[in-house]
Amino acid sequence: GHGRRPRHELLHQDVRVYAARLSRDEAAVTLAPGRQAWIQMAHGTALMSGARLGAGDGAAVSGESAVVLHADGVAEALVFDLA
Repeated sequence: GHGRRPRHELLHQDVRVYAARLSRDEAAVTLAPGRQAWIQMAHGTALMSGARLGAGDGAAVSGESAVVLHADGVAEALVFDLA
């Protein structure tokens, strides 16, 4: 409505964001001990630990030393490395 200001939220967390663009290859993000990850697929499909992720899918990773995505076509994903 009139006079309303957009809402802004601050992310008060130690987070790193990586963009993975794949074309029949793989991408890996190393996770330091105690860190977790969230994968958000933006485009295409990729395999992660045997699970197929498609556009719009998300997956949590914890207790792993790395996130590895394999794509047999063109795919894009965001990887959030979280404390």
